[in-house]
Amino acid sequence: MSDDMGQTASRKPIQQERRARQTDRPVSGVPQAPRRAQGQGQQRARQGQHAAQKSRGGSQQRRTQSSNVPQRRRRSSVPARHASPPSQQRQRAKKPGVRVPLALFVVALVLCVVGSVLITRAIMIGEVREARSEATAAQNKVTSLANELEQERKNAKATSATGTTTTEADGKKDTATGEGVESPWITDGKFSSGDATLDEEVKAYVDGIVDSSMDVDSAAFEMYKSIAWSNYVERDSAQKPSGKDWRTQFARQYYENDCSGNCYEFSAFLSYCLRYMGYADAKAEGAEIELQSGNWGDHAIVYVTNKDGSSCICDTARGTNAWMIPSTSYNLKIVDFENA
Repeated sequence: MSDDMGQTASRKPIQQERRARQTDRPVSGVPQAPRRAQGQGQQRARQGQHAAQKSRGGSQQRRTQSSNVPQRRRRSSVPARHASPPSQQRQRAKKPGVRVPLALFVVALVLCVVGSVLITRAIMIGEVREARSEATAAQNKVTSLANELEQERKNAKATSATGTTTTEADGKKDTATGEGVESPWITDGKFSSGDATLDEEVKAYVDGIVDSSMDVDSAAFEMYKSIAWSNYVERDSAQKPSGKDWRTQFARQYYENDCSGNCYEFSAFLSYCLRYMGYADAKAEGAEIELQSGNWGDHAIVYVTNKDGSSCICDTARGTNAWMIPSTSYNLKIVDFENA
């Protein structure tokens, strides 16, 4: 053990001397410094290199650590304490882009509303004008019918004054005198439909419902309600009337079938009952009436002049809601069954 330590101690001066020789080689053209001074400079140089390596290692380690930390991109040069949160920045960026489409949408919506209002108004104006023209045409038609009824009334009076008339109804021939039947509702006290059988049927029906002590308007309304509330029955043989005597024929069918029938029979019998009660120009008419659905339906109504002089319609199909309503209440077309 002591020998080994002695060898190691003897080798150290030799190694040191060898290192000194390797480092103290002279450089050409440069004066040599003393060995001692050169040895101290080399030691200091080695210490400086060692410190530099440590500093480089530390800086490299710091760079490695810093590279592992996620870097933040600075959005602007404004200090962090003055920067707005990202959500607020996104909202600010969106605001200009939202306002323009919203304004355009509002403008488009207003234009659509205004346009629809204008179009609706134009359509309504057109419909009103069309309704007025149709009402004018209906009024003209009613006026012409009233004139025709007045002429027929005058002809009937002339016929009653001269003698008797004959008419065919339901394949039978009945004779009616110019005197007719007694009526408490008219001035001269006589009513005649032109058919003696029908005259008796009308008298029996009306006198069985109302009392002659009632005023004419109230009694006529009670008679109208009784017909309007009758049983509605469609018979294959009497769907639609035709011929000049269709009113007499359908009025008798109504009474002789237990006071039942369709709108043609109701209207025909009602017209004669109104005449019996003093409404001399009452007349049943076949018609095509525009329905609420827009379609047209076959129907029959009674045109009559009310006691106040107004032209009216009586429609038994509507019950008590269509007693003496204005003649312009319906959009209708008169059907001429007499020449059908």
